[in-house]
Amino acid sequence: DYKRERWKVLGAIKDPKKTVVGFVAPAVRSVIASHYKLPFDKASPFIAGLLKKMGFDRVFDFCFAADLTILEETTEFINRVTNKGIMPQFTSCCPGWVNYVERRHPELIPHLSSCKSPQQMMGATVKNHFSEWANIPKKDLFVVSIVPCLAKKSEAAREEFAPEGIRDVDCVLTTTELIEMVEITFTDVNEVELSEFDDPYKQVTGAGVLFGASGGVAEAALRMAAEKLSGQAQLAQLEFEAVRGFEGIKEATVNLGGNKLRVAVVSGLHNAEQVIERVKEGVDTGYDLIEVMTCPGGCISGAGHPVPKKIDSLEKRQQVLINIDKTSKFRKSQDNPDIINLYTEFYGEPNSEKAHHLLHTHYFNRKGKITKSSKMGDSVFKTQVIEICVCEKCIANGVGDFIRALNQKIEERKLQDGIRIVPLHLKDCPGKEFLIKVNGIKVSQTELDSFLRLTRPVEMEPISEGA
Repeated sequence: DYKRERWKVLGAIKDPKKTVVGFVAPAVRSVIASHYKLPFDKASPFIAGLLKKMGFDRVFDFCFAADLTILEETTEFINRVTNKGIMPQFTSCCPGWVNYVERRHPELIPHLSSCKSPQQMMGATVKNHFSEWANIPKKDLFVVSIVPCLAKKSEAAREEFAPEGIRDVDCVLTTTELIEMVEITFTDVNEVELSEFDDPYKQVTGAGVLFGASGGVAEAALRMAAEKLSGQAQLAQLEFEAVRGFEGIKEATVNLGGNKLRVAVVSGLHNAEQVIERVKEGVDTGYDLIEVMTCPGGCISGAGHPVPKKIDSLEKRQQVLINIDKTSKFRKSQDNPDIINLYTEFYGEPNSEKAHHLLHTHYFNRKGKITKSSKMGDSVFKTQVIEICVCEKCIANGVGDFIRALNQKIEERKLQDGIRIVPLHLKDCPGKEFLIKVNGIKVSQTELDSFLRLTRPVEMEPISEGA
């Protein structure tokens, strides 16, 4: 899936019909600071000025999307905790990790946060909110994500992230590609004027910046969860250093408003297997929230960066992000004024219907060879499970007709071999609308339709006889 897209971006910059929008991931600035020998506090304004000098029309800070992710993902996590949902919750920010779950351990899909990655949240927000805000048609926006990660190229190309055939993110550049673009365009970095990122996503928080290193997502989430669960503004405890660092698995137990939250941070997929197996076996892992990053150390170690020349380079990259966080005006995602404005003007509130439509997603079983297990003993396919309440109230409200129509849709899409409808009998069902769950996660009828539309028969492959 990896291919350089430098010339495609340069072509868009030269196209007078296109408004080229770039946004830069947190970890990129740590490498740029090192590469161009910049102090940590000059890294962000240098990158903003550099992109504008190269011809980008608007430049946004990826950390804004990290803040957006925290509001959505932490709200989802708190809902799971308070409503006794499927636990533990795994983060879904890392596309390498999501790809690994879909292809190797699809049983974990119900445990994944339904949130899109910050890249895809930013792309969807730019193509929908910014398009309206700036009065620019979606087709005339060319959105470029600048990241440390090769997996984000294939993520941006996923079919579900191109509604109506228009991709939310048109191109993905790695840090290395950005540096190469500077060189092939003969851009003089000494002439770069330090600049601010652009409205309406100008302001970011230190919590969002921390996303670039292992433990950053968990720490940012804890800063929000601490306030929501305790009901009090957190002024003293903003740093959760136990989840930082380069160890394979880091653990922390935090008491928040009478709630004991158990957090694990996994750095590198090889360290995730022991946790994965315990979750698949239904054993209490001892964790409520689990952050997983494919690259050891997190995004600062991404394969899209230039190869570090010194042993201590990763520690220095991490320290750049920590220093930016410590000196940030806002250090909690929920305090970001531009995030607050975005919800007020557009999304309503975290996990709203519009937020679910644009900022959340579904995952699919993409496992090529599936061995039969006791859990799947009734089928030669890896099954997607749809649960629907059929209590007396729901029957009176017409759930029977709904299920018949659903079966018809499934047959029309040729999905009947990979989807199983399971009836639920809830004693305390309100009966106002049918309770529907997909792989254990409650969804609306609209979200169910989206799930069926995005599910493809090719993703449900039969067991290989030689497996």
